[in-house]
Amino acid sequence: MKITITFKGKEIPLSPPSSLATCMDFVACWGAEQSRTKLSRLSAAAICVAAGGGKGLPSYDITQADPYSYGHGCLDVLLGAGVTPMVIYEKGTQVLAAMASRIPTGGEVDNAVNFTGDEEND
Repeated sequence: MKITITFKGKEIPLSPPSSLATCMDFVACWGAEQSRTKLSRLSAAAICVAAGGGKGLPSYDITQADPYSYGHGCLDVLLGAGVTPMVIYEKGTQVLAAMASRIPTGGEVDNAVNFTGDEEND
């Protein structure tokens, strides 16, 4: 599914970051018990990190590893540009779901670790 958002009159494609560690930062927060405040920040943060750089949105500081604090600034920018809270929740949760799908499951990890080729035993 293609995810986009209109920001300052431009259609911006959103895709999960290539870094699995960044995806884990966000997915771990998403799975935690959270208030509407935290969900709004996390949704805004997911949009910004998925937009990539150079679009007028804040950049994620991986050294802080704090999607909620990052999301506060993202929320300010998105709301200030007229993006509605409903769009932020909708697009943000779509991006979070896409991030979650990138994280390897236990079964996938086990299969990769236990993989053996079609070698014949002599």
